[in-house]
Amino acid sequence: MRIILVCITLLFSPCIFANEFDWAYRGFLYSFEARQFEDLEPFLAENTLLGFGPGEVGYSAFLQKYEEDGACFRKMLNVLQLGCRLNSERNSCVAPPLAGDSDVIGIEARAHFVFVDGNIRVSSFICNGD
Repeated sequence: MRIILVCITLLFSPCIFANEFDWAYRGFLYSFEARQFEDLEPFLAENTLLGFGPGEVGYSAFLQKYEEDGACFRKMLNVLQLGCRLNSERNSCVAPPLAGDSDVIGIEARAHFVFVDGNIRVSSFICNGD
């Protein structure tokens, strides 16, 4: 019975995340979870916002923050694992999904992704509301 369930799951799993955005998001999550930060560099632009202080933009700031701050890494990983809520045009999403709800305030960690020229890019990746 288990073998049948595994086969059915494998057969229909691609249908769950059929659009490109979902596949790219899962790839980003996998690399972040595994701390393969070098794989995430293509996702981060020079102007990717990582905080609100001076110099908190881009890949080097990302490395500094998430390699050194274990608490921030764990918070962001939890947020990413909750999924990403696509906007109505399906060209951007926010994680956690509640961050896209205007009635919810006070979310500590959040990420915003955009879909540009067929690729997913990180627009902002904020931990702890800093």
